[in-house]
Amino acid sequence: TFIGSGIGILSGINNYREADLTSALMRDQLQKSKEQVKDNAKTSEAKEGAQVAESMINSALEVTSPERVKKQSIINGICNLFTLIGGILMFRLRKPGFWIYLLGTLGLIVMPVLIYGTGNFFSWGMSGVYGIIGLIFLIMYSRNLKYMH
Repeated sequence: TFIGSGIGILSGINNYREADLTSALMRDQLQKSKEQVKDNAKTSEAKEGAQVAESMINSALEVTSPERVKKQSIINGICNLFTLIGGILMFRLRKPGFWIYLLGTLGLIVMPVLIYGTGNFFSWGMSGVYGIIGLIFLIMYSRNLKYMH
């Protein structure tokens, strides 16, 4: 928790600072990929696959706007700060730390869907990854609630 939350906070700060550059580089690469997919679609089967690939690339393009990257970075940093504070409190055997950690984890799970929308493939992917990791840690921490006061 300490390592993951610390990296998450630093990553949020760095991603906010570099949002414009990162967004421009990612958009450029995604546009090149989109053109390559169009060039490679020659048969009817390839055209169907190209449409699926294009929709995924369009979802990724939505994720890369500088405004959304900045918004995600801020919320990500705040949620990781909650998980860090919760981890510190649980380390000191304080039960409120578990609930603060839970709040930060729920924020990390909900944040991508709120920022990028429910129709975006990548928002569900990010939420799923945060959810699986968060759930694993919450189960482990909940088993020790009886020792906290």
